[in-house]
Amino acid sequence: MNQHIPILVILSDILPFLYTAQELTKWKLVDHFFNKNIITHSPLERICHNCKSNRFRVHFYQKKCVVKGCMALDIIHPGEDYTCLDGKLVCGMGCLISYANKKKYNLL
Repeated sequence: MNQHIPILVILSDILPFLYTAQELTKWKLVDHFFNKNIITHSPLERICHNCKSNRFRVHFYQKKCVVKGCMALDIIHPGEDYTCLDGKLVCGMGCLISYANKKKYNLL
């Protein structure tokens, strides 16, 4: 006998108790419906493409999270992200300018 937990039970009785980005991301991998309806920032460590550090700005306030409508109740949320035209993350405006100059003069 194959029994399934109804989606409404999961949404109302299980997901409200999962509050970290890591737990919510695991649920996003379960199903296309959950992937579409669970909104959270990535729990993975981010590394700056320019300086190779992980000194990204963070906020302690959920509403300032980079991801609009973030459901994670973590203490720390990612702050401003600077993304290059080629999609690579950099930690700040200084690294973005430095990366752009390196790219312009083919120093990478």
